[in-house]
Amino acid sequence: LIGAVVAESPEAARYACALLSVEYTSADHDSRFRSDHPDAYKPETANGGYPPDSERGDPDGAIAVADVVIDEWYSTPEEHNNPLEPHTVVALWDGETLTLYTSTQHPHGVVSALAPALGLDSSTMRVICPYIGGGFGSKGGPHAHDVLGALAAKAVPGRAVKFAVSRHDMFGY
Repeated sequence: LIGAVVAESPEAARYACALLSVEYTSADHDSRFRSDHPDAYKPETANGGYPPDSERGDPDGAIAVADVVIDEWYSTPEEHNNPLEPHTVVALWDGETLTLYTSTQHPHGVVSALAPALGLDSSTMRVICPYIGGGFGSKGGPHAHDVLGALAAKAVPGRAVKFAVSRHDMFGY
């Protein structure tokens, strides 16, 4: 997400977005996953501070005495995650207080991440979350739509702004 349009209706917002012209400078990229990648490395820790490799028992000893050994390499294809639940926020500034109505599994995390980014004291920000979102919706923490919604609402104080990420845009989210 690179910007947002504030309008009276979704139709007006879509029309205004269609009038925008955005230019990018293209650059070479390297997005292939492969075990022999020249920049591949083993991290010091993984998955919350655990060692990156784990081993149970004595696999070398078990292989040495096994009647049959099958030595094959298996890999899974690349997958592209797309949350089942699109991301939407309703943001409202009331004086110096920001309220976000959003679906998240971690409302306190949204406050602790966004308050400093928006220059707020965490006590002046509320996250109301009647539905926490599921594990298939990427609702573990704040995302760009929360920031854009808050900034858009700041431009029209006292008015609620709804910012919804389209299904199409969820692929790049």
